[in-house]
Amino acid sequence: MTYHLGGTGTVTWKVEYVSEAIRGGDNHVVDVNGSSILQVDIMGVTALQQFPPIETYGGTISSVQTALVSSEIVQSFIGTAAGRPEFQVTGTESPGHIVVDVFYASA
Repeated sequence: MTYHLGGTGTVTWKVEYVSEAIRGGDNHVVDVNGSSILQVDIMGVTALQQFPPIETYGGTISSVQTALVSSEIVQSFIGTAAGRPEFQVTGTESPGHIVVDVFYASA
């Protein structure tokens, strides 16, 4: 999953497995298809709108739901097909990206 960033400034992120997809701000539980859920919080960014949900079939990632878009944070949840596969997060500049690699795990 790649998040494309534009503009200038400092961006930080936090990615971790959670037991439930709970949206920051109002504690609403987000429906995420998958065996496990990776929560992705990107701080120091602004998005113009929520991203459309993504549903996949036959891969390591089952779904992606954007839960919160504000003037300070973008939060999304990645549903995985198997229980907690390993992942790696990297950031790049020029162009700015945050890449969440979820490694293959059989279901």
